[in-house]
Amino acid sequence: MLLGICLRPTSSNATLHARYLHGGNLLSQEMGPQEESNNPSFWVRILCKQGQLAQAVDLLCGMHPPPSSRVCLFLLKACNHQRSLFEIRRIHAHVARYPILLTGSLADYLVMTLARCGALDDALHLFLALPSRTVYSWTAIMSAYTECGQGEDIRKLYLSMLDDCVEPDAYTFVCLFKACGCTRDLGLGKELHSEARKKGLTGDVYVGNTLMSMYGKCSALKEAEDVFKGLDSRNLVSHCVMLSTYVAQGEGGKALLFYRQMLDENINPDRLASMLALQACALLADNEASEAKEGESNSLSLLQIGQAIHADALRKGFTSDIYFNSALISMYGKVGSIMEAEQAFQVLSMRNIVTWNAMISACVDQGMGDEALWLYCCMQKERVCPDQLTLVFTFQACGIYKELIYLDIQSNSKACLEIGRALHMDACKRGVTMDAVLGSALLTMYGKCKALPEVDDTFLSLLERNIVVWNSVLTIYVEQGYNDKVLLLYRQLQEENIIPDELSFATCLQACAALVEKDAPNSMAQSDEHAGIFIGRSLHSDAWPRGSLVGLSLGNALLKFYTKCGLLSEAEQVFEVLSAPNLVSWNVILKAYVDNNQAERALQFFSHMEKQSVSYDQVTILYVMQACSITASIEVCKCMHFLITSTELEQVPLLATTTIHAYGCFASMADAQALLDGLPDPHVAPWNACISGHTGEGNHMLSFYFFEMLKLIGLMPNEVTFTSILSACSHSGLLIEALELFKSIDVDFGLLVDTKHMAIMVDLLGRLGNFARIYDMFGWIKAQADLSTFLCLLGACRVHGNLNLADQVFDAAVQFYPEEAPLYVLISNIHADAGHCNSIIQYRQHIPQQADELEYK
Repeated sequence: MLLGICLRPTSSNATLHARYLHGGNLLSQEMGPQEESNNPSFWVRILCKQGQLAQAVDLLCGMHPPPSSRVCLFLLKACNHQRSLFEIRRIHAHVARYPILLTGSLADYLVMTLARCGALDDALHLFLALPSRTVYSWTAIMSAYTECGQGEDIRKLYLSMLDDCVEPDAYTFVCLFKACGCTRDLGLGKELHSEARKKGLTGDVYVGNTLMSMYGKCSALKEAEDVFKGLDSRNLVSHCVMLSTYVAQGEGGKALLFYRQMLDENINPDRLASMLALQACALLADNEASEAKEGESNSLSLLQIGQAIHADALRKGFTSDIYFNSALISMYGKVGSIMEAEQAFQVLSMRNIVTWNAMISACVDQGMGDEALWLYCCMQKERVCPDQLTLVFTFQACGIYKELIYLDIQSNSKACLEIGRALHMDACKRGVTMDAVLGSALLTMYGKCKALPEVDDTFLSLLERNIVVWNSVLTIYVEQGYNDKVLLLYRQLQEENIIPDELSFATCLQACAALVEKDAPNSMAQSDEHAGIFIGRSLHSDAWPRGSLVGLSLGNALLKFYTKCGLLSEAEQVFEVLSAPNLVSWNVILKAYVDNNQAERALQFFSHMEKQSVSYDQVTILYVMQACSITASIEVCKCMHFLITSTELEQVPLLATTTIHAYGCFASMADAQALLDGLPDPHVAPWNACISGHTGEGNHMLSFYFFEMLKLIGLMPNEVTFTSILSACSHSGLLIEALELFKSIDVDFGLLVDTKHMAIMVDLLGRLGNFARIYDMFGWIKAQADLSTFLCLLGACRVHGNLNLADQVFDAAVQFYPEEAPLYVLISNIHADAGHCNSIIQYRQHIPQQADELEYK
């Protein structure tokens, strides 16, 4: 409106405007307040404020002689604000006619403005053309290079400045530290820090804040803390920079302690500080979830901290800020309070893509895939265009979308896949760039839907395939059991000159271990000749020179690989070189000793854990109790039982079950009974352990008593229950009872008869010589029996002289176990007992070499 009034077509204004354009010299006149409207500089300012930059520059270019540098500077700032490079170049061309203007602050600011608007070459040309370069000129060009993303040239500029005999000041060091932070050049940053310290500039709060920020970006947390402590004075910005550094480095705990320290020092947090504290809460909750800790109380405390920050923000009016609310929604989502996240989302009068992403992410974090997809639809109805991050979250939502009330599981899986395909197609139509992050999320979604053809097609179509993408596809195939393909992909990864990281090695080691475990029935599976072991060792050697063993995740992956392959000595060597083994590392070794029948070493290892003051968890106690069961170490068992009771862990069914089983192994069923009676909530597993314990003592009457009591208190027997009670029948020779129980597994309880049930029945029938029933079960025996069942049945045939059945059993067994020498020895002895010399020679000719150490007959 003001501009319209000023440019009314009156004769005086028209004349004045003509004089501006034709070089009327008004700047040399002394003007009073009433004559201000006649000043062309006044009109330049008015035009700038109205956003009419082109007209303002027209006015400037028509002024002869030119206005003061102050007017040019004002106009440059307006052009810089709108990033109008064309008008900046016009100003540059105009003032270049008057060398007197290209000095001082105007020249310095022109250098910086040209660079900020993308004309770095013009800025450098102007800088080099300056008649004299001051510290301000040098700082301007350094700042220009930094803002244009060319901070790597900052060292050369700094050395050139020193060669020009120009001493840097505080602002120069601020610019230098910013450049080091952008380029993550910690070495240069430390050198410059030392120089600034010598000049006494590091106590300056502005320099110190920038220095802290630089160290934070370079992941040098201790150095940032030292700078903070060394500041002569600190302002709120100093605290926010330090808080931001803690959050950026994943130190959520330290960030919250620092925030509490701010409050104790009566420093009033602003919106940014409160946002960072919320991010710290979310970070801690995220770390807790990824480490799978038993931490409900910790989650509760994080929620309470977040609620307190929220309440403080309400009093200060921060919640009207859309970005603060986004951080608030994310925090509530991470700590598991989805209802409060929804409330924070609903109160927003305006929502942008950041808030939508925060809410969708919160639902994904809590496994609410259907809710996340519904929010995505609502977002589109409100005409908010999704970005790449939105698509990442929605792809993740498809992967976790498992439950639809009106669909069965198979249809639900197909529905998830169709939704994912539709999202993928929508992203392609929008022209969304499929970068590594989005591509990885898409691959993972297809992998969870088991759509492996889509996984292959997507992987091949990605233009950017970095290590994150490769790790995604490796993980997908190892989860689907395609372990051979995982190793082929790893080879392809190397051929494409992609450097594998810890996750790559860990995934491939998992594939190798799975290949070995798959061939476990084969006696050669865990020999050094197995391909899985050979490749795993090669991966170990490949990782070592890269320094990857510094990472704990790879170290633990190697431990799991070697222990699953039964190579305990190599697992121990890996454990010894771990710089700081965590509880997972200790538990892997402990489990390996138990699984490989080295229970004594397991207890010794646990004793070593205690001496090292390693805090153990439920898993540790479980393995120790299993070791006690094997070694009959009742004293250790009672100590662990006391620990379980004192920490209220006896309510954990698995621990209670293992403890009862251990007491059963010690023939201390009174203690087992006392523990069972003390359990607050009945559970079938501890009852199974009691039944098994009495079976082990040979007291089948008590086994039957507990079996009946289990049913009377309303518990449903499971497959393990019947394994224990059938074992009691087998040990006592109770065939009729065993047959009735065996029949009731399917008929009365709707359970599946498994291999263990059949093996027990075969053993019982064989020992009793009831071969008629064994012939009835022979179809199962040929298809599913394991080696121990075959050997047991051959032993029964030998005892009862049933040569015909023995031959049939042997023929079935060698189909699965052709290299197992005991089979050949046993069938040979059976024929020897029957006096069949020719058969003996025939069988002994086929006996594998490892049978040489076995005794015949």
